[in-house]
Amino acid sequence: MPTIRHLDQSTINKIAAGEVIERPASVVKELLENAIDAKADDIRIDLLRAGKQQIKLSDNGSGMAKDDLLICYKKHTTSKISGEQDLFTITSLGFRGEALASIAEIANLKITTKTKDNDTAERIEVEAGKIIRLETTAAPDGTTVDVANLFFNTPARKAYLKPDAAEVAAIINIVERYALLYYDKAFRLTNDRKEILKTPKAKSIAENTAFIYGSDIGRSLLEISYADAYLKVDGALARPSVTRADKSQQSIFVNGRYIRSRLITDEIYETLHTLLFHGRNPIFVLHIAIGPQETDVNVHPAKTFIKFRNESAVRHSIRRAIEDAIERYGLSVQETTAATTARRPSLSYEFPTESQKLLVRELPLQIIPQVKAGLGSEKGSGLQEEKRIGPFTIIGQLNRTYIIAESPEGLAVIDQHAAEERVNYERFMQEKKEGAIKKQHLLKEKSFELSPLLYHTATGNAQFLRSLGFSFEDFGSNTLKLNSIPEIFGRLKSTLFIDLLHELAKEKQKAVCAEIEERIIRFACRASVKAGDALTEPQMNGLIRRLRGCSNPFTCPHGRPTFFTISLGDLEKRFRRAG
Repeated sequence: MPTIRHLDQSTINKIAAGEVIERPASVVKELLENAIDAKADDIRIDLLRAGKQQIKLSDNGSGMAKDDLLICYKKHTTSKISGEQDLFTITSLGFRGEALASIAEIANLKITTKTKDNDTAERIEVEAGKIIRLETTAAPDGTTVDVANLFFNTPARKAYLKPDAAEVAAIINIVERYALLYYDKAFRLTNDRKEILKTPKAKSIAENTAFIYGSDIGRSLLEISYADAYLKVDGALARPSVTRADKSQQSIFVNGRYIRSRLITDEIYETLHTLLFHGRNPIFVLHIAIGPQETDVNVHPAKTFIKFRNESAVRHSIRRAIEDAIERYGLSVQETTAATTARRPSLSYEFPTESQKLLVRELPLQIIPQVKAGLGSEKGSGLQEEKRIGPFTIIGQLNRTYIIAESPEGLAVIDQHAAEERVNYERFMQEKKEGAIKKQHLLKEKSFELSPLLYHTATGNAQFLRSLGFSFEDFGSNTLKLNSIPEIFGRLKSTLFIDLLHELAKEKQKAVCAEIEERIIRFACRASVKAGDALTEPQMNGLIRRLRGCSNPFTCPHGRPTFFTISLGDLEKRFRRAG
């Protein structure tokens, strides 16, 4: 049996360094955060061979005094905190005092720094954790950190580095994310002397997001600006018509720190889920400003995971922030060819109200004040103005699938199935909200012998289950007799009720509600008119009238558009009626 022994300090340091520095991108992240903490607003990163040979980061921040420079590379030396009490009020990105120490153990490190109060700069060179050179030199204000020969003394770690292209991609990902948030700073990234990223200073997160992700995304952005008594949320969210197949363009920051948070991501998806097409992912950049005492960032050496003291409050605020943006922008996700041309029609005729039978006789695009319960209300009045769709004048039905109509904007094409899906979905969800879900009484009651945990869960959540349409009698001895289920569930499946109880046992009422809502979506789909169904004019009029009464008439519950409009300007352009 091997003998237990103490490891030497050099081995301990290399193991600890591996927890912080996994690849070149880890080095860039740590140095980038140091530059931001130093209040730099101009940051340049130069790589050789994807950072494997050299990583050089230069900033114009505050710089370091000579005494600080001489100890900055040592383990657990930091200017960010002074004691244990400071761990609960961390406002800086760095604080552990491990980044430079870890880099110094596994690379050749050179640091040149100058403060604005000094006429000269100081430079040290460190190799394997020891100073090999100290000198006075000339340099601009700020700090330059030069990391060469990464993992030179840990060949096993070096062997696991990915090809240059993959390592560069990881570095771009880090720099890009911080550039998205810190719009008031300029970033530049090169590899092998070739510029691959350069961002100027901007005025907002949305403006910077548009610059970095491109104009197509930029045109779709909704600016997020929300605050309550607990936290503040700023950022940008792309309209649900502009999505991605993966989650690569999703960034979350808390107090300036880039993090990964299932809690926040899941809440965003839950808020947007009926606006998103199945399998698609939203694009967003969110910055959450919250009291440092409400978070714990000292969870992992990489500092990409944090804990929140009050998770339910965070979820609530995130949902309100997203809903607020939706309400302020109307979140019209209709696909319109008007976006392809900004040209207004040269000839614009008044939308007829006498010669055609109008569905609703009102001024086109009339602004209708509506009270929005707690969502994006205007200060003072409590009213939110919303642009309603239509009015429409029915022209006919195309391919027994689409309703063709005239609107003040031009020609509208309405997907009859998607439109009725939206109508049915909102009706059923309103029934759920009002506790009026229709029940289906079982001809033969079903008995369940449950485990003590599930029995306790069912009886303890009886009122909640009744609000969803489940009714049962308690026969004691861990036995329930189920006598009604929600109508939308169709025939009873024993496993479904048990699965719901398991979710409740894990205190996941939201998961149960999500299952109910998913059933509502499916039922809304089955109960809706299908493609290929012929509709009479009164049926088409009735469907559009109900669609116009929906809170979100623009998409079906799966996120598909219910209609799109071909503008008059685009029609003129296509027929070449005007230059």
